[in-house]
Amino acid sequence: MTTFNPNEQVRVRNRASSDQGYRKVDCGLSRYRKIYELQSKLFKNRLEGNGEDTLLITRHRPVVTMGKTSSAKDLLVDKDYLAEHGVDFAEIDRGGGITYHGPGQLVLYPIFDLRNYGKDLRRFVRKLGLIAEDVVEAL
Repeated sequence: MTTFNPNEQVRVRNRASSDQGYRKVDCGLSRYRKIYELQSKLFKNRLEGNGEDTLLITRHRPVVTMGKTSSAKDLLVDKDYLAEHGVDFAEIDRGGGITYHGPGQLVLYPIFDLRNYGKDLRRFVRKLGLIAEDVVEAL
């Protein structure tokens, strides 16, 4: 059994690229805010018709994110406690509640233009499944 090293680069075979190509960016072990800013930039470029389909692969340093559908009462400890224990805190403009991300948890962020898939969500989700399998197999 292979031990997962969160600092190790992931080399992914591209079995899922039979439809459209995409760029893979291994961000390594990273801070959530840095990756969030990169996602926002890539997303904006895709909306403007620029850039290319991109898969960000990362493992986050310890962070708790609080999405739009959560409230302060959902956080069971205060932000100072998190900071004292080396856990970042980020309020984000996406849906979802409170989520913890940390080393050892592989996170994939696809920034893809669905128009390349005929706006067919099922086709796109199938491709994402293949992409995820390829990433995990590469570990």
